[in-house]
Amino acid sequence: MKTTLPWLLKREYWENRGGFFWAPAIGAGITLLLTVMGLITAEVFRSRFTGDIQIGIPLRRLTEKLSEEDLSTLGGVLDMALLSMSGLLQFILFFVVFFYLLGALYDDRRDRSVLFWKSLPLSDSSMVVSKVLAAAVVAPVLSTLIAMALQFALLILLSIYVLFHGINPLTVLWGPNSMVPQPKDAVDLYQHMKYFMGMGPRPKFDRYTYWEKFDYMAVFWGMFIIGGSGLLLWFFEELSGILPGWAFNVATLVHGHEALLAIGFIFTIHFFNGHLRAEKFPMDTVIFTGTMSEHEFKDERPLEYERMQQMGQLKSLEAQAPSAGKMMLAWVVGGTGLILGLLTIVLMIYSLLSH
Repeated sequence: MKTTLPWLLKREYWENRGGFFWAPAIGAGITLLLTVMGLITAEVFRSRFTGDIQIGIPLRRLTEKLSEEDLSTLGGVLDMALLSMSGLLQFILFFVVFFYLLGALYDDRRDRSVLFWKSLPLSDSSMVVSKVLAAAVVAPVLSTLIAMALQFALLILLSIYVLFHGINPLTVLWGPNSMVPQPKDAVDLYQHMKYFMGMGPRPKFDRYTYWEKFDYMAVFWGMFIIGGSGLLLWFFEELSGILPGWAFNVATLVHGHEALLAIGFIFTIHFFNGHLRAEKFPMDTVIFTGTMSEHEFKDERPLEYERMQQMGQLKSLEAQAPSAGKMMLAWVVGGTGLILGLLTIVLMIYSLLSH
């Protein structure tokens, strides 16, 4: 299975690349095109209505009256707008995965290709695992990468647009408070890999690290998949008069595997980033206390610390240290969750290997 699984995954991709790659790519292209058309339409209307009629608030006049903190908030709002534009891609992903799993159940039997695959030295478990991984990992990862490329293209487009209006895009769109992946994240990832291998110093991080942005984006992987399939199962009585019975079987399969993937991601990647790193082991209690020491802040976010120190804003972040009782409660609740999470991972691996 170790040697055949990569080839089976490649087979799944090449046979379904129209849905896995081209469908979200075309969706991203349509989103980008509609955005360009919207910006052009806005400029045409603005140029026509000059004189006594004013449509909206001029961007330059708006930003001139905003403070540094207000500009940071405005950048966060634009971040959410950019992230929401990837919703179309996640909607497409739901239908791609839904019909892919439906085809995995019926197409191979209908066109008799299952007889060909049965003739090869492949186990049924390896074929099933390859299809589950293709639906739960390959398709969501490709969709997320295309969504990130779309957001980067939209960032460049909006940067040109605000620059046209006399606004510095570095302040509003490309600042350190942005949750949208930026070129610095790729540089930080490269430098971090070198640091792990002892080939360079640890990179200096700002307010958001590349892995935190990845964790944040990972929510969009299965949001539409698990939500859409959940709605089918929730309103099965109403929808049973419209959809065939096998649609609910597929929805059950999609819902269960996507939930399993989400739990697996939380208790492996997210737990490692949040709790099992050397500087956080065995647990990061900031989620329960809402505070961290100045030493931790300076060590983890040196660029943000230096910037706030230069701006004289460190004093505004000072807070009372958590009490001993609050820390004890944080350790009890967090430790219980950590133990249950690790136990869940062990049971998932055992279930996978024993079936």
